[in-house]
Amino acid sequence: SLLRVNDLNSIEVEKIAKELDPGNDFKSLMQRTSSMLSDITQLAGVVMLPRTEQSKLQHIEFVMLSGNRVLVILVVNDREVQNRIINTSRTYSASELQEASNYLNDIFAGKDLTYVRANILDELEQTIDTRFKDAKKSSYTYQLYTDGIKEIAKKITEEAGEVSISAVTDDGRVIDESADLMYHLLVMLRKLNLSHLDVLQELKNRSK
Repeated sequence: SLLRVNDLNSIEVEKIAKELDPGNDFKSLMQRTSSMLSDITQLAGVVMLPRTEQSKLQHIEFVMLSGNRVLVILVVNDREVQNRIINTSRTYSASELQEASNYLNDIFAGKDLTYVRANILDELEQTIDTRFKDAKKSSYTYQLYTDGIKEIAKKITEEAGEVSISAVTDDGRVIDESADLMYHLLVMLRKLNLSHLDVLQELKNRSK
């Protein structure tokens, strides 16, 4: 873990109770909270940034942690840093994570996050199509393509089961397993000369 959690001693607890007077206004409370947090931890503080109408992705980085966890670092609007921890199905090497971050930075750096969300599936489909055309035997995507629709469908069934198990057991892997399922669904659609846009259109039709 990146952080080590220790219990507060009685003196620190008493100090917090005295400093955080509920009668103070919000701004004052935030200033006191940040000051005490920095004093107690000798490291941390609280910084509040104004909300912006647009959030542009400037940079994304992946750092491998222990236990098949990856730290995702997002730099947004030049000054805001957001961190997320995701669980993965296997351990990734530093070079694999660097390749993934380079790919995403090349395509989406400087783009609005709304655009990124809307277009990332398009980019993934284009990557799948490229893997099909390159016909490299070392490519897992191409192997799926050559195995045929029955094998792809079998893999989708397996991945759907993994998502269900993760949801029921609450093992913290639902997002990771869902990503695997969505990837294999996209491979199947492209194998059938269909697109995720066809699925979205059907969902739109059903909402009427």
